[in-house]
Amino acid sequence: METVEIELFPFTRTLWDVNADQALKNMWGDLQRESWMAELRTVAEGVRKCATTHIGSDRVKEDMELLDDLGLRFMPLRKAKRVSGFAHRFYDDVAPGEAYDVYGAVARDRADLLAFRRASEAGDHITMGKLLGYPECCSRFFVGRWAAGEFDPIWGAALNTPGTKLDGEFKAEIGDFHPECNILLRYFGVRAVPHLVCSYTCERSAELGRAFLGFVDGRAELLKFLSEPVEWDCWRGAAIVTTPHFRGITNSMNFADRRVLRLGTPGDSTARLIR
Repeated sequence: METVEIELFPFTRTLWDVNADQALKNMWGDLQRESWMAELRTVAEGVRKCATTHIGSDRVKEDMELLDDLGLRFMPLRKAKRVSGFAHRFYDDVAPGEAYDVYGAVARDRADLLAFRRASEAGDHITMGKLLGYPECCSRFFVGRWAAGEFDPIWGAALNTPGTKLDGEFKAEIGDFHPECNILLRYFGVRAVPHLVCSYTCERSAELGRAFLGFVDGRAELLKFLSEPVEWDCWRGAAIVTTPHFRGITNSMNFADRRVLRLGTPGDSTARLIR
């Protein structure tokens, strides 16, 4: 896997199709909030032991009150610069007076928080994954891809998915996939699982996704978005994610060669955007 020495600071931009109305955009905003809340509520209701979250320096009271309302404890792990978008590492250059985030773990039980902190300090991603409720197959896959330098393993998961059709070396298409395993929209705040999947047909991820969706009021709408065709086009640190409703731009892998992954068969609106 050849990469280049490029790292883009985390960012996202969403360019909606001209036919997308305000109601659709408002629904998307609601699903962003519900996806985030589901990560916390799955811990509060015992689906998994821990989750990770950020407490904003400018909203400590509100964030801590929310966790208290859910019956969750928070353990701070580190201070980090606030970013918008996908980040595979922490940025420590917080300017004086700048709002920042405190990254940490949440759990119902202090013992689980202590276990998570020990695993985090030891770099034990398998134990961290278990505490976070991630399927072990996905945790082990992530560790392997991270060691290979693929910190955003979208492409690796495609190659690991049975039935993936390759067009040459750098284009892949997956016709059938579990919508719960569609993590291509996570850059823009919408997802049905809290982790990076090992494949787009991972049964254990789909099972966790179904439990996750039980805490999303707009689960039918979320599943519809996740079931639709989507294309991920990545090259030199940036990815363009195209759906029937919008084209999103974000930071991702610094591949030296462009890679394109398509989930599902595009309809007319998606094909128009992709062209």
